[in-house]
Formats: sequence, C-alpha cells, structure tokens
Amino acid sequence: VKLLGHARRLSQAFRMMEELSTEHNFRPNVQVYTCLVQACILNRKLDRALSLHDTMVADATCWTDDKFYAVLARGCLQMHQPLKAVDVVRAAYQLPGHSLAEPSRRNSRPVGIEWRALE
Repeated sequence: VKLLGHARRLSQAFRMMEELSTEHNFRPNVQVYTCLVQACILNRKLDRALSLHDTMVADATCWTDDKFYAVLARGCLQMHQPLKAVDVVRAAYQLPGHSLAEPSRRNSRPVGIEWRALE
C-alpha cells in the first residue's frame, strides 16, 4: 500500500486492500489505514483521506492511534486546510465541535496526536 501510494497509484492501493479483504478475509489495521491516508495526501485527495478516518472509526475491530491522527492533521496542513486540521485534532482528543465520525466503541479513550506533529 505504501509503495503504491508513493508511486502515485492510489486507486491500485485501494483496490489491492479491497481484494485482500474480500478474497483472504484480511482486516486492515491502523498501519494500513495510516499508509492509505498518507497515499491520499501524496495524491492530493484530502477528502478521501478524511473519509478513511470515518471508515476506520466505524470498524469496531480497528483502533486509531496518535500516528494516524498526526499523519492526517499534517496532511490537512500541507494541503492548506487548517480548519480541517483543527477538526482532526478535535477528533483525536474526542473534543466536541468536529465534523468527523465518532468512534463506534463506547468508552474509548482519546488517543491524541503524536507529539512531533505539534511542533
């Protein structure tokens, strides 16, 4: 996934993940989602990266982490979308007032953002 993203083959990266999911009962984890978000950013598809967040938090078997949110927030900033970056940070800390999906699990703890992203 990471290699395909860097090669600007975003649709192929998504297709590969979907094929592995359906044919081999593969469940993407946070690392796969993080690589897909990074691939979306590299290919200037911020809306697709943000929708991946919503897909991931809807999956009760997959947990977000601070690295995932850092990649997503930095991507928003790289694409000159500071208000969307604020939404990502608010979602990472589970603060009210953001437009992203809420985790499907009740009582999940906020993961925050990797500290290096805040520098």
